[in-house]
Amino acid sequence: MLDEQNFFFDPKSLQDGRKRKDMSQRPFKQETKRRPPQGDQPNFQDLENPPANRRPIIKPPVPRGPCWFCLGSPEVEKHLIISIGDQSYLALPKGGLIAEHVLILPIGHYGASTDAPEEVLEEMAKFKESLRRYFKSKAQSCVVFERNFKSQHLQLQVIPVPDTPTDTLRQAFIGFGETQGLEFTELPRDIPLTQVVQVGAPYFVAEFDDGPSLFVKIKGRFSLQFGREVLASPLLLNIPDRVDWKACSTSKEEETQAAKAFRKTFQPFDFTNN
Repeated sequence: MLDEQNFFFDPKSLQDGRKRKDMSQRPFKQETKRRPPQGDQPNFQDLENPPANRRPIIKPPVPRGPCWFCLGSPEVEKHLIISIGDQSYLALPKGGLIAEHVLILPIGHYGASTDAPEEVLEEMAKFKESLRRYFKSKAQSCVVFERNFKSQHLQLQVIPVPDTPTDTLRQAFIGFGETQGLEFTELPRDIPLTQVVQVGAPYFVAEFDDGPSLFVKIKGRFSLQFGREVLASPLLLNIPDRVDWKACSTSKEEETQAAKAFRKTFQPFDFTNN
């Protein structure tokens, strides 16, 4: 792990005269140590002669209360699941913005990308890449966003839009953010979030098919529907009546059929089938 006192980076140190800031000049070191392994592997603490080169499995944190997204939780709605990997899984959300709105979630209970182990993030990145290839085959661009604010379990929201230049998508988030008093930072993909925000601190980040992500620290009030508001705006999907997920809810039977349909069309792109 990096020593935050030595390597924590304040985005405000890179001003370019506009609302956006560029982090491509990195005054910090790359992370060199790997995090402890996770997954359905034997617990060598229970063996008489554990291999010398293997470390005990460190289990994910236990949620303080019921969690709708921990895969082993009785609250999870399994009929919405699309695909399951070793560390993460893919599912449809309840009240999706559009039919192919999907979630990438860790199997274990992690609250944000900033406290998830490396191997969990690596597999979630595989799901992102599989989805990007899937949506590209349908002439669609892909937006992935995470809101670490008043959320209990890490959720990457993945929403396709008709093939749209990345700069148009990025400007939509920046422009809408300005109306909310938000100052976005451009974040190159090879910079971990833990180098720009402390673990446990609230933030919002949006990723696109190419180029840097957009990142902002959340201070004070923040709309829980911010990502949906941007994508539902007239500039992009033009479906403002679907901003609130509760207004988009359907029956369990309809949800089951939607998951089945997505699972079938996504199957050729699903890396877990390899």
